[in-house]
Amino acid sequence: MRKVLVVLAIVVMAVAVWLVIGGREEGERVAGEPGQVNEEARSGDKEPGGKPIDSRQPLPRGPMMAGREAEFEQDEEPEGPLLLEGQVLDEGGLPVEGATVTIDTKPPRTATTERDGTFQFEHLIGRQYVLTARLGDRAGGPVRHQLTEKSPPVIIRLKPAASVEVTVLAAGYGKPVEGAGVELRGAEKRRGHTGAGGRLVFRGVPSGWYSVKATAEGYAPAFKPAVVPPLAGPRPVKVELRLKEGAELSGEVVDEDGAPVAGAHVLAVDTRRFIDLQETKEDGAVTDEEGRFVISALPAGTYRLEASHENYAPGRAGPVEHDGQRPKGGIRIVMEEGGVVAGRVVDTSGTPVAWASVRVVERSKRRRGRARFRKGTTADERGEFELKGLPRGRLALVAVSAAASSDAVEIDLAQEKEKRDLEIVLDVTGSIAGKVVTSSGEPVPEVQVIAVPDFWKGGMRRLMRLRGRAQAMTDGGGNFELKGLPDGDYRLHASRWGGGMPRLFMG
Repeated sequence: MRKVLVVLAIVVMAVAVWLVIGGREEGERVAGEPGQVNEEARSGDKEPGGKPIDSRQPLPRGPMMAGREAEFEQDEEPEGPLLLEGQVLDEGGLPVEGATVTIDTKPPRTATTERDGTFQFEHLIGRQYVLTARLGDRAGGPVRHQLTEKSPPVIIRLKPAASVEVTVLAAGYGKPVEGAGVELRGAEKRRGHTGAGGRLVFRGVPSGWYSVKATAEGYAPAFKPAVVPPLAGPRPVKVELRLKEGAELSGEVVDEDGAPVAGAHVLAVDTRRFIDLQETKEDGAVTDEEGRFVISALPAGTYRLEASHENYAPGRAGPVEHDGQRPKGGIRIVMEEGGVVAGRVVDTSGTPVAWASVRVVERSKRRRGRARFRKGTTADERGEFELKGLPRGRLALVAVSAAASSDAVEIDLAQEKEKRDLEIVLDVTGSIAGKVVTSSGEPVPEVQVIAVPDFWKGGMRRLMRLRGRAQAMTDGGGNFELKGLPDGDYRLHASRWGGGMPRLFMG
């Protein structure tokens, strides 16, 4: 493989460091080799320093390194006053008509480009959005765009993209399952059904992390992750799913007084799996007016039942042994009334900050501080927010805007179920700014740069689960800036990879 040096000139406050990554093309890496820049930087340093290093030494791998951090259950975003405009171009710079553009609003939205390649999304808020585009065998993005009242239109360039070939087989004897439903889940959800040989091909797939789901009558759903590289090759990304037969699992969800809880989403999580690819609202069984739920087909295994509802704290039952052959009932999940946290996000002068992201995680001594509940919401134009359905215990909150973030705010809902009039101050303003260039000094645009706390130096592992990773996209001149960083040591990574990681099963 031809090696090309890519240099990131990074300024950390007054600090400059140089980083090196390898790749097949300048600024890019291949499938299975996410371009990782292995270098250290500090937010808050005062003296210059730094040195070249060789990033071929592998970074510590783990669920947080593999892709985007474990996702938060996110409330739907409020409508905002902003308009995002953009244009899709081909490799020659000509406009592309009829392309599908996806933006990561909550929930995601799509638009189709006009004859001149333009598109727009209305009623957005001021935050960083991720956009992709596709048409036929071509795709563009993911592109990150910070939307403000004065931000320019976003440009997405289509180029030949990868395809994903999904094969669905029956577990055991390996017979192809024709007519199986398949979902390719990323920024955009794409659906189809298998044909001859149990095969289905998705074309024009943007690079990133995906999960693939397969369903068929008489079988339990199957899930598998997929990685789509930034460089399209002649061979498709192949994903094979094997469907297992299963038996029904049923039960009821009730509140603390024994009254049925209607509209709760119930998931059966395999306790043997580290990564759970199920999505609560997409894949969970929904309770009826009597609080009853039915999971129609579940393979043999040991499961933890999880129930969620917007007004209740999460409920759990199990572990439950299921033989996968005979129906099993009588499962009872109790949900207690959820806690509420509400307040306002302000800057250091006390001025409300509109559209800040507010995140909350549960703290648990028994789980050695690992987050077992994650939820997020967006403050409105007055900086006000409300989070409902929270666990009745110790919680930590953080707020993040485009320019700053807050320290973690610890609260306890064990004694009082509501905490209102909470003020979260955005007073964390550390930043890392720099430029991504090739070894010959050419700027590299549209590269994702990520700052991860250096855990080997006692970095903020606990806070990272709450804050998420700081990330930015380089502009046309290869420039980037990461803001709202707490003081500390960081490792910086650069790649063209996008997409998201599945939610992590924390055991």
